[in-house]
Amino acid sequence: MAIYHINRAQSIAERLLKLRDYLYTNASPTHAVKASDILTYLANEGHEVEIKTVYSDLKTLEIHFGLDLHYDGRQRGYLLNNPPFAPYELREIVNSVQAAKFITQEEADRLTAKIMGLADKYTRQSLNRKTFVHNRVRSFNDAAMQGLDTIYEAIAEDRKISYKYFHQTMNGNQAKKYATVDGSKIIVTSPYGVSWNGEHFTILAVRQRTGKDNLYFLRLDRMEQVKILAERREGWETAKKLINAGFSGVPKNRSYMQTKLKVATNFIPSAIEKFGNDIVAIPIDAKFSAVTINAAPTPEIYLWMRKFHPCIEILFPEDAEQKLRNYFSEIAKGNHVFPPYV
Repeated sequence: MAIYHINRAQSIAERLLKLRDYLYTNASPTHAVKASDILTYLANEGHEVEIKTVYSDLKTLEIHFGLDLHYDGRQRGYLLNNPPFAPYELREIVNSVQAAKFITQEEADRLTAKIMGLADKYTRQSLNRKTFVHNRVRSFNDAAMQGLDTIYEAIAEDRKISYKYFHQTMNGNQAKKYATVDGSKIIVTSPYGVSWNGEHFTILAVRQRTGKDNLYFLRLDRMEQVKILAERREGWETAKKLINAGFSGVPKNRSYMQTKLKVATNFIPSAIEKFGNDIVAIPIDAKFSAVTINAAPTPEIYLWMRKFHPCIEILFPEDAEQKLRNYFSEIAKGNHVFPPYV
């Protein structure tokens, strides 16, 4: 007798869960599901029940599962007024995933397919979209986000990590050149923080070199094969100073990680749009201002700046313009070189 009750309770629970998922897929605030369709579905799933059982199950889903069901006389079926996600919410999630630079196109498509599974069948078609990332290179490092989880876990467990670090040698293709430490491509460091600056994730890490703790700011999209090690982290006192000062993904105590631009006054809104409100603008004269940004003069920033030349120029570092020109000159020759200020 006890076994019978257990099996019966299990069957009821399975039926209710299947019915809930069926409603999530087939019902919406505008599309109703008929009781006869529910009977057919349950029978196909191995649950032969009477119509009064369907009514009872729907009431159970309302009371105990929180479904807001409403009978629509015009459609002669049940509407679901509170799906897990509204269609516009799912579209926002899909758009964010598809537009994210740090997610590869393959990963974005895989996540989009999963998100579509959360929608009713009437919404799914509108979610099948791609957003191409214009004027910038979408990440091609498939393991970046898995690596981010590993780094968070290492920080929580007070452990070091090992990884390989590469530079992209040609703009837009997948050529890589790996950094080496003491002749090894496998680098060991102590991670202490993660920051997102609107373009990429930056990892704050400490590694000992020549007997001293040195701060490093690592691009997540350039890290591969991230693994947690058994060793405890080192260099907390060094990292703590920057964290307490407000770590934002750039080492503010290093002047070369800040860039000073000469910007025509009417182009300052373009600088704010590019770098956010966290910039400092000091007038030089009636036409130009000196704008300081918390970012290195990377090749990406240089290419953006060249679109506005001569209305935007680099003032500091003084040698940045020449170094960046030399970098692009070597790239044009087909040479594999590291970009300056990475």
